[in-house]
Amino acid sequence: MVVMKSFNRARLEENVDIFDWNLTEEELKKIELVPQTRTTLSDFVFADGPFKTVDDLWDGEM
Repeated sequence: MVVMKSFNRARLEENVDIFDWNLTEEELKKIELVPQTRTTLSDFVFADGPFKTVDDLWDGEM
């Protein structure tokens, strides 16, 4: 959903043009260096937390 903040036509067109850019090879390489990890729902379940079981946390929807 898009919420317009401006009604000025020139400003609206300027806002749409934000997608005309690319990352450089150097920037892409830096991003590749960011450590990646995977989590599971059980990573958010704690005996003393608000979610004591995965069923408490997950409502089953995708």
